[in-house]
Order: sequence, then structure tokens, then C-alpha cells
Amino acid sequence: MKKLFILMTGIFMILTINLMAQHHGENIREKMKRIREIEKQTIENNTELKTLQQQIQDLQKQLRQKLDEKLQNDTEYQNLKTEMQQWKKQHQEWIKEKPMPPASKKEIKEKDYHKKAK
Repeated sequence: MKKLFILMTGIFMILTINLMAQHHGENIREKMKRIREIEKQTIENNTELKTLQQQIQDLQKQLRQKLDEKLQNDTEYQNLKTEMQQWKKQHQEWIKEKPMPPASKKEIKEKDYHKKAK
């Protein structure tokens, strides 16, 4: 039950962030993207942070492997995991089929600028 709660909390947070981004427009997404870029660049330029990141990734892989081993016979967990994978696949297909939104004002201005520069 605890595992399900953690999984559902993660999904809820992703959906909440997505709804906030839609509600507040592209500005939030752009800021979040820029924050991730700065963090990524900082890690790439710092040996200590890069080493920590690699250690964390290795530990996460170990954790995932041990969890998979421990839970491979847990029917409830496997059923929930399968349902979530199916939902994710359907959601990804829906996203692909969804029409693209019209270009933002910023994109239009950038296109106009590039046309004028030529």
C-alpha cells in the first residue's frame, strides 16, 4: 500500500505541475527548463557534483534491481505496474494524436525577426 501511495504521489505531482504549466502558460515551462539547464551545466562543470550524480544513478539502479527482485512475486504490485504501463502507453499515443497548439507570440516574433534578417 505504501508503494502504491508513493507511486500515485509521484503521478499526482507530475500531473499537478503539468496543469500549473498549462494554467500559467509557457512562462513556467520556460523557467523550469532554464532551471534544469543551469543545474545540468553546473553539474557538468563540477567534478564533485558529477561524481555525486553518477553515484546516485548507480545507487538508483541497484535499488531498482533489488526492488524488482523483491516484488516480482507480488501480484498486487505487478498488476498495478502493468496498469500504469498501459495507461502511460495510452497517454503517449493520445499526446501523439493531439493537434499541436498554434505558435506562441514569441515563436512568431522570432520567425519574423529571422525573415527580416535575411
